[in-house]
Amino acid sequence: MSIESRVPELVDDILLKILTHCDICTALRASQASWRLYGLAFSREIWLALISDLLRRSFIDLPPQKDLKTLTTQSLIDLVKHVVLGPRTWKTTSTSPSEPSPMRQIILKPSPGSQITWENKPQLLSGSEFLLFQKDEILECWSTTSLQKIWEYTPKHNFYNVTSFTAEMTDDRRGIVMLVGLRIMTDETLVWKNIVELVHLDLETAVSNTLLQERVPDTKHNTGLSHLKVLGDYAVASSKSAQWIAVFKCSTLLKRTFRIRRVLQVSQMSQNEDTATLFPYDLDLIPGHLVMVSNSIEDPSRVFFLKIWSLETLIETPCNDLSIDTMAPSLTVPISLPIPSTYFKINLSSHVSPLRTDSSIMWVLTTTSSFSLVHKYHVSHTRSEPLAIQRVKSWTRIDRSRSFDILCRNSLTISYAGYVSLRWLSNISTPDVASAAIEFPYGGDHTLISAYGGVLAYPEHENIVVDYYE
Repeated sequence: MSIESRVPELVDDILLKILTHCDICTALRASQASWRLYGLAFSREIWLALISDLLRRSFIDLPPQKDLKTLTTQSLIDLVKHVVLGPRTWKTTSTSPSEPSPMRQIILKPSPGSQITWENKPQLLSGSEFLLFQKDEILECWSTTSLQKIWEYTPKHNFYNVTSFTAEMTDDRRGIVMLVGLRIMTDETLVWKNIVELVHLDLETAVSNTLLQERVPDTKHNTGLSHLKVLGDYAVASSKSAQWIAVFKCSTLLKRTFRIRRVLQVSQMSQNEDTATLFPYDLDLIPGHLVMVSNSIEDPSRVFFLKIWSLETLIETPCNDLSIDTMAPSLTVPISLPIPSTYFKINLSSHVSPLRTDSSIMWVLTTTSSFSLVHKYHVSHTRSEPLAIQRVKSWTRIDRSRSFDILCRNSLTISYAGYVSLRWLSNISTPDVASAAIEFPYGGDHTLISAYGGVLAYPEHENIVVDYYE
């Protein structure tokens, strides 16, 4: 065969190699250029490479023993739809939907603790292979494949409580980095103090290493820490009652603490500031940046701001204990409530995009006693270009029942597809979308929806249940 006759075949081989290293959006755009590229872009080889990369980066929740290599091209594409839209069985057009059955259920059986079941807090890590589980003062890591506990966290303190924790997969799914909030008491002072520890767990050896242990400011009423985030080389810690935020760089172990201006809301029954509460705020991380939503100082009952700071800029600040308002944010987006309200909650959830390189999405849910306001943003954070943000969804919904559920929750996480766990499964992606009739135990307060796959994890009868849906 002559070289000339093999040119189309050689070109196809090169194009296939290029497409296997693209993100999904780039591959889809390439498929629109010609029928030839369309055929290549929708070949099984390309989609197996694309989905394998998402699995490596923990964007895909596969049930144990399910192998990507056994799936057809359409089944591989359906996995992406599952991430973007949520499980197919969670959508319904019926006015009285029935509860779907999970396609796979895993039950973990930890030893009984002294706490009642609903106080035990599971966190399913991205990829759904491992689950962190808080029981009494102990934090445990379980494998959903072997159904065994592989690690137990025991701080080096005589008196301590684990108040909160968060974690992310790292090292191509071979490790976990955890940020753990502790309240400890030493024999010398007999006073409770707030501590954060950054811990790395090697999943292949089950050996952990404490990378950092830092004292952080105390919180009122012994509430402990509630706002913990870790992503890439950065971690942050704060609390819903705090007027500070601590920023950590994991690789250098640098720490900076910033003061946050929070508006006091004094009760109408009393003008005593001791009875005042702080207007709510929330924070999250996207790669290289801190995101925070908080009230306007001038008009706190109606206007609030979404602000994004460069974490590198914050951590390299030479001074400690500065007001974060002295640091110029990379972006500021104002958001206004349609009706002023003095009692509401703000929930912010950010997710790195599995579809586009250097891109994330952010959900901002503001809830009052009478309505919910939802905003969804796309954020581009390419290193070579300025940060860019675009609002892609915005709507208001009057739903007093759901508003009450949200206002009663201590915390709320919104999945990439827009699902939240209230008393019932709920979707905030559009104001009129119908969700499956999945009722959660304990009002959904300790039910976790995985960030990308629509997997549920919740405590039940001293067990931890993990449900996978089609």
